[in-house]
Amino acid sequence: MVSLPQPPALGQPVPSSHHAVSVQLPTWDDIKEIFTGAKRMQDVQMAGYPRSFIHEDVKKLHQVCIDEFANDSAACFLFPSIDYANGCVQFATSSAIHQEDAIADHLLSIRSLKIELEASGKDQPDLMMLHAVFCPADITKPVKEFWRLVGAGISSRLAQHCMDYMRSISDVTGKPDTLHPLIQRRMSGFPHRKLCQRIATLLERAPACARQRELVSPNDVYLYPTGMTAIYQAQQLLSKWRDTQSVVFGVPYDLTLKLIETYSRSVCFLPFGKESDLDQLEEHLVEQARVGSPVQAIWCECPSNPLLRTPNLRHIRKLADQYGAAVVVDDTVGGFANVDLLGVADILVTSLTKSFSGKADVMAGSLVLNPASPFYSDLKRIIEKSYQNHLFSADAIKLEMNSRDFLDRTARINDTASYIMRSLKPLVNDSTCVLTKLYHPELDPRPENYRAQMRKETKYFKPGYGGLFTMQFEDVELAKVFFNCLNVHKGPSLGAPVTLAQPYVQTVFHNQIEWAGNCGLHESIVRVSVGMEDKYALLVAFHLALAEADRVMAARSNPSPVKTKSGATLTLEGKRLLVGGF
Repeated sequence: MVSLPQPPALGQPVPSSHHAVSVQLPTWDDIKEIFTGAKRMQDVQMAGYPRSFIHEDVKKLHQVCIDEFANDSAACFLFPSIDYANGCVQFATSSAIHQEDAIADHLLSIRSLKIELEASGKDQPDLMMLHAVFCPADITKPVKEFWRLVGAGISSRLAQHCMDYMRSISDVTGKPDTLHPLIQRRMSGFPHRKLCQRIATLLERAPACARQRELVSPNDVYLYPTGMTAIYQAQQLLSKWRDTQSVVFGVPYDLTLKLIETYSRSVCFLPFGKESDLDQLEEHLVEQARVGSPVQAIWCECPSNPLLRTPNLRHIRKLADQYGAAVVVDDTVGGFANVDLLGVADILVTSLTKSFSGKADVMAGSLVLNPASPFYSDLKRIIEKSYQNHLFSADAIKLEMNSRDFLDRTARINDTASYIMRSLKPLVNDSTCVLTKLYHPELDPRPENYRAQMRKETKYFKPGYGGLFTMQFEDVELAKVFFNCLNVHKGPSLGAPVTLAQPYVQTVFHNQIEWAGNCGLHESIVRVSVGMEDKYALLVAFHLALAEADRVMAARSNPSPVKTKSGATLTLEGKRLLVGGF
């Protein structure tokens, strides 16, 4: 039987790439201690998700700027646009956001820096303008929060390129005619044009239902350095269009909610996203219209992360049409290949870092305007006035290469995830098994909501339910046993070439565990993003870990050896495998 790839040591990058976006955190305690700042974790962590863990190449370029333009008591954060630098300062100095942790205005400064580079290829710039935010090194928390939340800091490839080819760096703050942007035009190079065309083509492929409408063109696709930047820019766009309240329907990725709460006038959060909540949504839309402040936008995910639930998007579209609200859908988890949201969404936002890239070695995001939207003309006019393409050319080149096999990879990952879900589902109702719930679009109590958005099957591709699923356990201690025994890669992100497991609440809501529980996110959940490994080998790995957790649960009440169902002999599509040594 095919074996799984051996995970690397604690703190090593996942995958083994200089620009990896994940990191190996093998145990439950590793996850917890990385957020408490434990020294043992600081000593070994060599990589991390780039919005949360600043890459070594980025740190080196920051240090160059400190050495040239500041002193050892300063910290530096570089952005590709003066708008992001200004936004960072406004965020970091806001007492409304940070209360007593806000940084005083006079402690922050922005310098515009011109970097001249040796010629390195026709797709690479030989002149860059970066914008540095300087602050005291001992009070960087609010600036780091902006870096993480908005995701607009420079990429590791951009930093590496500067360090490899820099000829000179100079401060041109306030000097006229020197603010040469990092990338001037909308689709300034081949990889950007190709990416926009590829995304537009995928969005028009095998639609979920026939509809008479304008087709998405490459000019309706806007590229950004990260998925969170795309969400930030979508929120900025909506606020310029109509500065009123937003609605978030269902539990989204945690930073999505935080960003909307930070930059919207106000937010109505309906965390459960159930059919019964649609009545509450309508009541809220009616009330806001009555007081003359119609809702700006309704934000959803398809499906949601990490509970993989899809709301009734067609009902939401009907309500949005009735009350004049825009609908924004994040389709990162479902993916362009599986789901078609153009029948319901005015704006699509996507983290291209995930399954679209599939290699976990480049960051990017996209925003797509639906040309069939009743708000298209207004939104298009607003976004075209300010849009600049700050996706660094080397990142765009890598993303374009990675995404060439997107459909083939998606088909395999769909099949693996569904196979594992069907295999594990019987254990949920077994009293001898620690597994209490499985979350996956195929197992959702209302799977018809997701299926309504699935693309039609073609000769070459059958849409599926994506590669993400979440497991819930009897309690945290048993989840910990399972996680520690699971022999796969473990760390943040999803859509990687290898399977990634993550104790989601411990990772994402480590300071808000009670709040997460009130929103239906149990502390014991483990989120799994399926990779390209052999599906039989993966299933064996899950059964081995479950068998150990079952043994621990059984030993609590019966110290004698117990044969649990998770550790029994399994028959896997004609392959008989002995699991757990029973």
